[in-house]
Amino acid sequence: MFISVLAAACVVCLVIWYFATQNTGDTVTITMDGKVYGTYDLAQDQEIEVSRDGQVVNLVRISDGEVFMAEADCPDHLCIRQGKISADRQTIVCLPNRVVVEISSETEPELDSVAR
Repeated sequence: MFISVLAAACVVCLVIWYFATQNTGDTVTITMDGKVYGTYDLAQDQEIEVSRDGQVVNLVRISDGEVFMAEADCPDHLCIRQGKISADRQTIVCLPNRVVVEISSETEPELDSVAR
C-alpha cells in the first residue's frame, strides 16, 4: 500500500515538473531527408507547402503560435493525428515522406538553484 502511494506521488510530481519546465518555442524548423527545408517564425501565421520533385507531400500550418500538419499524402496520416505543438523540442514526424517539423527556442530555459 505504501509503495503504491509513493509511486503515485512520484508520477504526480513528474507530470507537474514536465509541464512546468516546458518553454514555448520561437521557431519551426522543417527538415526533409535529414536536410533543412526551411526555418519559420512560430509567431507568424502561415502555410508551408513541403514539396518533393515538384509535388506537395505535406502542408504545414502555423497558426496562433502553434504548428500542425494540415495535410499529407502518406497512407496512414499519423503525422496529422499528432496534433498541434508549440513547446520547445516538440516534433511532428511524417515517416513515409521523411519530413520532420521541430519547435526550437532562442532562449535558454531558466535553471533553478538545484540544477546549477
